[in-house]
Amino acid sequence: MHFVYKLALLACVAYFVTIPFVDACQSSHSSTNSSNSTGRKKREASQDVIVVLITTEVYDASSTEAALQVFKDELTAFAREQNVPKTDKPITTEAVNVAGNFAAKFTVKGGDCEKASGFVQKAVDQIDGVSGGIVTCATGNPKIFQKKN
Repeated sequence: MHFVYKLALLACVAYFVTIPFVDACQSSHSSTNSSNSTGRKKREASQDVIVVLITTEVYDASSTEAALQVFKDELTAFAREQNVPKTDKPITTEAVNVAGNFAAKFTVKGGDCEKASGFVQKAVDQIDGVSGGIVTCATGNPKIFQKKN
């Protein structure tokens, strides 16, 4: 029962965290110049990848910037250990409250969904203090990751 509750909670969080992303993508499509000469739609902001990594730390609004920097440093070290090359893609970050826990939300402009999903699964499984992750790609359907036992 506990697992089902956590999964349902993560699904709800994934939905609410990605609403601004989905809305932004829908509003970025205009009726003019939305396709190229072959009739296919151009790749636009919908190719962004949104990653939310949820920690076991309690969310404290007064220390989000410091907590976010510590978490980013830990992720950078983990990526180096995993031989993940540094990306040249623009990444925005923000601290978010997920069910009372501190989480970091990363938006990667033009990111690779499969690579991001693989990295998130490894981070969730191997980094102490990370309890779960959510990856949302162009389809808008979030992928939810939990620690494997």
